[in-house]
Amino acid sequence: MNDIFNIFKMNDIFSSIHNEKEQNKRAALISSLSNEIKHKGISSIYELNFPISFKDALKNSDINVRIAIIEIIKGINKENRKIFEPYFIMLLKDMMYLFNDTRIVSEKTELCLVDFFQNLNPYASSLILPYLFESFKSINWKEKLGALKLIQILPHTSPTQISFLLPLIVPKIVDMCWDTKVDVKKMAIVALKESCIVVTNPDIKHIVSDLVNANAFPKETVNALDKLMGTTFVSQVERSTLAIIAPLLNRALRDRDVQMKRKACVVITNMCKLVCDPKDVEPFIDKLLPELKRVSEEVPIPEIREYGLVALNTLKKAIKDSENN
Repeated sequence: MNDIFNIFKMNDIFSSIHNEKEQNKRAALISSLSNEIKHKGISSIYELNFPISFKDALKNSDINVRIAIIEIIKGINKENRKIFEPYFIMLLKDMMYLFNDTRIVSEKTELCLVDFFQNLNPYASSLILPYLFESFKSINWKEKLGALKLIQILPHTSPTQISFLLPLIVPKIVDMCWDTKVDVKKMAIVALKESCIVVTNPDIKHIVSDLVNANAFPKETVNALDKLMGTTFVSQVERSTLAIIAPLLNRALRDRDVQMKRKACVVITNMCKLVCDPKDVEPFIDKLLPELKRVSEEVPIPEIREYGLVALNTLKKAIKDSENN
């Protein structure tokens, strides 16, 4: 009987929040619901027909219902944090869509999501990224903008995980740098810079901003390559370093200018010698290996072909070491 009473109590509070217009009273009800869930255990959220009732409320035509459910989600998350995290992720796709809503709904959504991302378990980063990447493909520019704002939080809260995931992140953000909406372009460049704060290699630390610009603006590739050519690599080259450099090298290898190809080959040779964990180079093999083969076999200038062959063999050695480990 007590369980039945609690179910009715929770459902009653849940319904009352939707209908309560006064902010102070609604906040008190949300606090009561959040504490009730905390007391009974997070699984009690299913007594509220989770996630269907939450998803339906997020899509409700009544703006007051949408605002109320955002506040409910934020309140439950605040009181239950880590244990509510997997349940929050189930709502993430629907919440991201609310960036396209009215100003007040969009602002409340952003506050709720920022709070969630700032307290996210670092090991959940890989689960969160697909939702952000999906929003990057949205036809609504506000949703893209919101996703780009959120991805900037992760390098600060999950630096180790984002460093590992950077090869996935950089190409996705670079694509946003070519968006037709100016606001999205600008935010993408900021997001790219923020994501690359996890690049800690001391040899390139001073030119990270140049590398970011070259990723975003192809015309800056020559300048970035020249700076890489002037860099003496003495420290270990890890995954995050390659994530920001490999796209530039791939672009240079495909350039019609043979000197660009030569510079790319020299940089690849120098870097691959300092890859201590061969698995770090694996995400870039499919892009670099075919282009190096073309340079070593098809460029009409023997000297450039030789540079290509040396770089190709160095990369193959790194791959072989990876397979043996």
